[in-house]
Amino acid sequence: MSAPIAWSGSSCDFFVYFPTSSSRFYVFLCTTLGLGLATVFALLLGVGLSEGTLTNPAWAAANNISAGALIAEAFTPLGAFGKFCSVIIALGQISNNIPGTYSAALGFQMLGRWFLAVPRLFWTIFGVVIYTVLACVGRNNFYDIFEDFLALMGYWSIMFFVLVLEEEMLFRRRRGGYNWEAWNNQKKLPIGLAALTAFLIGWVGAVMGMYQNYFTGWSHRPRLTCSSTNIYCRTYREIGGRWCRLRITFGFWYVVRA
Repeated sequence: MSAPIAWSGSSCDFFVYFPTSSSRFYVFLCTTLGLGLATVFALLLGVGLSEGTLTNPAWAAANNISAGALIAEAFTPLGAFGKFCSVIIALGQISNNIPGTYSAALGFQMLGRWFLAVPRLFWTIFGVVIYTVLACVGRNNFYDIFEDFLALMGYWSIMFFVLVLEEEMLFRRRRGGYNWEAWNNQKKLPIGLAALTAFLIGWVGAVMGMYQNYFTGWSHRPRLTCSSTNIYCRTYREIGGRWCRLRITFGFWYVVRA
């Protein structure tokens, strides 16, 4: 579930175009349904494909090549229409990069005035060049890289989500909200020491609750021993680790920020 949570950091890049009179609940509902339904649909398809590799030798062989080959093999019974569907899915992956690339360009411009002076178009092209080069270099080990990177993205997303949620619900509402006119005034903006401290401590919680191929945090080690094939056991440990990180980040952020 790390992927949809990661959009919380860039959602404001798109909601800024909404009318100021937009209902908060309506925006929340549309966002939750859009991300939730799309994620559930993709996860169910992934479960079906993964289960199929256990009983279908052709699917298993395709899966050893790549996830894309597995999808194409699953569409084989549909003939020419199946190939068309495979192309549509491939193009959908490309279009899925558009929102992230747009937000990345804004992220570059937020680094400082010198970065803001560069037009967003060039930052967008720069971002495309970066992830294209990385994709070409890591194409032979894409799945392993993606699996490890997705976990790291989940750690960051949980911490960012908790920081923003507490800032909005516990502090800003009690202090009159945000001063939107001072968004680009360095003298009126906080230094961010509380957020930085809580973020770093949150990473301590992430390491404590981590359960990955490259490292296992202490919160997992004494409780449960899982075999590599027991997906339910591994899932339980991973969820427990993420809950540990969430509690640590939430608690420390509240103490530091208050």
